[in-house]
Amino acid sequence: MCTLEHTHPPSDNLPHEYLGSRVVICEFARRGSALVQTYPEATVGALIVNDKDEILLVKSYKWGNRYTVPGGHIELGERSEAAVKREVKEEVGLDVEPIRILLVQEAIFPPDYIKHEHYIFMDYLCRTKSSSVKLDNKEIQDHLWVSPDRALQLDLESFTRNLVAEYLKDGSSAKSVT
Repeated sequence: MCTLEHTHPPSDNLPHEYLGSRVVICEFARRGSALVQTYPEATVGALIVNDKDEILLVKSYKWGNRYTVPGGHIELGERSEAAVKREVKEEVGLDVEPIRILLVQEAIFPPDYIKHEHYIFMDYLCRTKSSSVKLDNKEIQDHLWVSPDRALQLDLESFTRNLVAEYLKDGSSAKSVT
């Protein structure tokens, strides 16, 4: 939470924005986190479905060792479809075909993520022909192919839980659209 406070020149190590002679000081600054973003970061995630209609979940220390989906940032000038293919290849070694965007989520300072930042998640439904995962062992420490129903019984981070629930609610098919 941010609060409006009177102050003389603000400390250089606190994020702030001027409102006349007042400064908005955010609670996370008081806790010692530095705000390094100017704008939210656009990212992609991949709900990957294999030929057995199982989905790929991965464990990442970045999400408190909870299950999540592969994904990451979009490079400047890169299309989101290309970014999801690249991130999946880098993190789990799979080639995927993005079918469509399944869910867009906004994560404002997610409490279970390692970084205190603001993200826009564009989560794609993807299809793969291979189930042979090759972990990067940097961001991803473990993986699991599981039915979507079973996935909801696991320790998922909240945005992945929303994504899997949307997949089930939508009755989504991961068949390619031609």
